Amino acid sequence: MTKHSMISLASIETEGRLRALDPVWVSVLAEEFARDGQTDAIRVVARGNGFKLVKGARRIAAALQLGWSEIEARIEPEEALPDDAAVRLAEIKGHMLQGELTALDRAVTVSAWCDLYKAAHGAAKRGPKPKLEVIDGGSDEALAEFTVTMTVNWSDAAQAALQLGEKTLFRHLKVARKIDQGVRARIAFHRIASSQKELLALADETTWRQKAIADVLLADDPKTDTIAGAIAIIDHAPAVKPVAAHQRIYERFVRLQAPEKEAFFEMNADAIDAWLAKRAAKRGRAA
Repeated sequence: MTKHSMISLASIETEGRLRALDPVWVSVLAEEFARDGQTDAIRVVARGNGFKLVKGARRIAAALQLGWSEIEARIEPEEALPDDAAVRLAEIKGHMLQGELTALDRAVTVSAWCDLYKAAHGAAKRGPKPKLEVIDGGSDEALAEFTVTMTVNWSDAAQAALQLGEKTLFRHLKVARKIDQGVRARIAFHRIASSQKELLALADETTWRQKAIADVLLADDPKTDTIAGAIAIIDHAPAVKPVAAHQRIYERFVRLQAPEKEAFFEMNADAIDAWLAKRAAKRGRAA
């Protein structure tokens, strides 16, 4: 039976969490705890004489920062989450449903979920092409093969609900498995952690170059905050000028079919009319 109780922080096993602890969030929680006390219990499962953390790593870190020795916990009986795989799955569900993941967090979480799914269900039914084993740093071909084995038996509804089609899953796995684990930890709170495009560019580099890129991005006085800029610095090459937002929109617009262009015009009719009037006024003054 689930119960709520104060438990010793020292009795909680917190190792091996999927998400890195954001020190900013921890400090914010510590201030809140100091002001209002703990308002939301952490979730743990009983393990022998201690407990295994299911949810609440930031709250634990905040309590430790304040010097607390105990914390309020919702305690699940051991049979509710009988092994580490069940605890990990509960952690993954909590991450996926709270909607606060960076692109890097989501990639690592989805990758861990795939490992659990594969362990529980075995290899999926698939075509005659031989299966390639995927490990961290594996080739894109191996990642693509692994993606097929994961998605082939997933229902369309499940893929749609989690937005995990083959292409999306492949990108998540590439980020999680081809970026060096140490580099992932270093960039967890950098701007690029929220950009899948930047992360995929980083994943295409070798491990030593990933580390060098991280050094550039995380320097005391960084000269750039993009992967392309860091690569240019490493290779002593001119930095690639980023494409302006309006240029990116134009490049997509010109590929639209006529009905889609008409719909775009309708959606932006007021802005277009204002621009036409402004242009006409300028031409009138010039004449």
